[in-house]
Amino acid sequence: SCASHTGCEECYHSSLECHWCGSDNACHARGSIYGCLDGSYCNSTPKVDNACASHKSCSECSLSSSLCHWCESDDACHARGSIYGCINGVNCYSNQR
Repeated sequence: SCASHTGCEECYHSSLECHWCGSDNACHARGSIYGCLDGSYCNSTPKVDNACASHKSCSECSLSSSLCHWCESDDACHARGSIYGCINGVNCYSNQR
């Protein structure tokens, strides 16, 4: 779980699901009601945005992680299970995206 990571860099390197919240100096799952909206930077080093929403094409989204899928309704990449996404993602190849 994300909460088991005690440092900012360890948090980001553990999983794409985790981000560091500066408000309580803790690692939380992205989208958790206990965390924060946007993760903090570690030691002023910009983090790579590995969030599903950072992927701008269907194929990039699908290849990025098994935790992401492309939603046809808004042509965007979302985390599976996200309240902002869709229930089932599309197949990029049959969808010609």
